[in-house]
Amino acid sequence: PAARHDGPSMARPAAGRKMLFNRAPLYNALPRALHRGPRFLRRSDGQATLARAPDVVTPETFCDVFERLERGQVRYVVIGGVATVLRGHVRPVADLDFAVERTAAEMGRATDELLALGFVPTIPLPLSDLTVLRMFDRARREVNVFFRLYVPFAELWASSQRVRVGGGVARVASLEHLLRAKRIDVRPQDLLDISGLESLRADGGRGGDAAAAAGERDESADEAG
Repeated sequence: PAARHDGPSMARPAAGRKMLFNRAPLYNALPRALHRGPRFLRRSDGQATLARAPDVVTPETFCDVFERLERGQVRYVVIGGVATVLRGHVRPVADLDFAVERTAAEMGRATDELLALGFVPTIPLPLSDLTVLRMFDRARREVNVFFRLYVPFAELWASSQRVRVGGGVARVASLEHLLRAKRIDVRPQDLLDISGLESLRADGGRGGDAAAAAGERDESADEAG
């Protein structure tokens, strides 16, 4: 079976509908074996063993990724399951999805930061040909970098906020953009996410807003320093 993925769906939209985060063109062209991700081997005492994926994946699993993106001043916005959790709706996640501005400089900068952390792509194609770049590291963490969106990146960026994650911060999509994506591309998990995110919005989004406020205070302190 294909690996579980809790970011935007790979299914094609129904007639007359658009997917907010569109990955279908790339994934439909991939061999089925690549949908499961690469099998990394590591050597221990002279024996080859299969690297295991993390037993529990949380936003904090990717703190080193956020730190590199922030330090590299990459224009990125976290979307998908990790963004949903960081906005205050607690649920399982499997990977990290984030969008970057579709310019050669930003696409290259984001990819370089991930390569420096040991992530490798599942398919060797020019970045300009990709909708989304799927990458794994030796711990089998999965990161998906979106280069093409149906929502303009400038709009996504303008409404995003820096949210506290572990000892650092990450820039996260707004509640409205997360809800918009999940209403366009509805799967069983999306229905649960919509219910949770709607409850947060009705409650004033206090869980995500508190973390966002902490992240924005950190940003202001950094600028003042």
